Amino acid sequence: MATRIVGERGDPRLEDADDDESEPRARQRVVNRSHDHGRVGRPGKGRRLCTGASNAAAEDGEEEDKGARWAPHEWESIPAAWRGDRATRPSSLPRAARPHYSGSVIKPLLRLLVAVHDVTPAHARRLEVLYHLLDELGVRRYALLVVPNWHGSWPLVEYPDFVAQLRERAANGVEILLHGWRHDEVGLPRSLAHRLRTFGRTDREGEFASLTPVEAAARIARGLAALRGAGLEPLGFVPPAWLAGPTLPRVVREEGLTFTEDAHAVVALNGQGQRIAAPATCWSTRRSWRAAGSVVVASLRLRLERARPLVRVALHPPDADVPAVLASCRRTLVALLERRRLTTYRELLLEERSRVAAR
Repeated sequence: MATRIVGERGDPRLEDADDDESEPRARQRVVNRSHDHGRVGRPGKGRRLCTGASNAAAEDGEEEDKGARWAPHEWESIPAAWRGDRATRPSSLPRAARPHYSGSVIKPLLRLLVAVHDVTPAHARRLEVLYHLLDELGVRRYALLVVPNWHGSWPLVEYPDFVAQLRERAANGVEILLHGWRHDEVGLPRSLAHRLRTFGRTDREGEFASLTPVEAAARIARGLAALRGAGLEPLGFVPPAWLAGPTLPRVVREEGLTFTEDAHAVVALNGQGQRIAAPATCWSTRRSWRAAGSVVVASLRLRLERARPLVRVALHPPDADVPAVLASCRRTLVALLERRRLTTYRELLLEERSRVAAR
């Protein structure tokens, strides 16, 4: 059977289809490039996809169904990137970057990144609670932020069973990220500026907050060696408490990693280090009043960030110790999963690479 795209009357353009096609394909909207004007056109009068018996109707100039049209306001609502070259059309982008369709209007794709921080043998029991929560909710794609030598007392090399579990999860699609070397500030200078910067954000665990670029590079290199020695290949680096100096992206790029992040954005280390806005929701359990406050804040963020294209949820092992916080983690994930699609850092970086290449 031949499928014909009919432009202006008397100017047919043919595309061969399989001769053994059993049924005519359903009429669908098409966005075709106009040969006359060198621009992207839209289905309208005298321009549509026809199959089989519908060819004759098209040649007679029969007005097409209104449902097969793009209304002008709908067409203009489509981002220019989707109407531009072929390289930027949805079909040529990674699946995670493609928009959702409802009728003829393209809606933004709302996505969710989930990560478990402070992955170390010191928190093995608490981590099992968080893993169970994610499994129960059907969250199979997430990231584990691994600390190679938690507080200088829990080196991964001494816990082969724990490492084997990490390798098993990585083999099943879980992403591994480097999360500092020790995750504490022991032996590091604590100036007044440093104290003010970290106040309320961490309990002396901002390992990279005051390091020079050389010191940061040395700790990252040491952490990478420990993870790779354990058979784990990290994709990116996340500083403890999301605290680090402005030179961190350059240092991380020089160590061969593809991204880093802070509390507000993921930084893709291609080109100029594009920041991808992605606010992170996390909880605090150091004090009962902080735990109660973080539960309220998490609920508010669900409403305030409802239209954000990308949001993150960061779970920490101590969340498993406070029932109210763990229940809030569950409610937050359930609410986000109802209207957002799970994505991964790898998919996010592929999308960003495609976007940069299409410029």
